[in-house]
Amino acid sequence: MFYLKKIFLFGLLMVFVFCVFFTKNAYAYLDAGTGSYIIQVLIGTLMGGIVAIKIYWRNIRDFFKNHLKLRKR
Repeated sequence: MFYLKKIFLFGLLMVFVFCVFFTKNAYAYLDAGTGSYIIQVLIGTLMGGIVAIKIYWRNIRDFFKNHLKLRKR
């Protein structure tokens, strides 16, 4: 199992090295709306996470409360 993990990590490293060192210039640009779109996506993700935590807060709290009780025994 360790051998497969080692091969996977080596392959991932090779892909990263290839992408970083053997790329060509794209001659592209980012328009003005791209920055605001990225900010909207980040804020939407953050708010969605907050709403999900708020909805399931009781379950999360009970899970950790029960987990800590079992550990103290």
